[in-house]
Amino acid sequence: MHNAPSVTYPVGRLLLERAFTLALSGLALAATFTLVLSQPWGWGPALCVSSVLLAWAIQRRARPLSGGQVAWDGQAWWLRRDADDQAGRVRVEWDLQGFLLLRFEPLTKAASRRPGAAGVQWVWLARQSDPASWADLRRAVYCRVS
Repeated sequence: MHNAPSVTYPVGRLLLERAFTLALSGLALAATFTLVLSQPWGWGPALCVSSVLLAWAIQRRARPLSGGQVAWDGQAWWLRRDADDQAGRVRVEWDLQGFLLLRFEPLTKAASRRPGAAGVQWVWLARQSDPASWADLRRAVYCRVS
């Protein structure tokens, strides 16, 4: 089997990602609000409110990557932002044919511990960003390197 072609693809925040996050946040807040109003205050509502606050804090910490490029050179994946290039592994978490949500994990632990660098990066990609390279990107993402 042949390896997938080398490809570099732009990364950016997408309207789909923003809409998805807003919709899930709205549903969580509505469910919490309904639970708090429908039951006397106790462990259930307190746990629900604290879960929503914890989820909000985690979401603030694990914001998806905006800007830069994701690249496959035929051997390894790279995440390029400004002057910072990180080698890593990608895994498809969500595939909507025209959109991909990738999980990028740096290969080195030292890279993920640098100030301002997160261990795992969530990368949204859309066909509309570079339609000519979309098929190559999909081949590279699903390619098994031996």
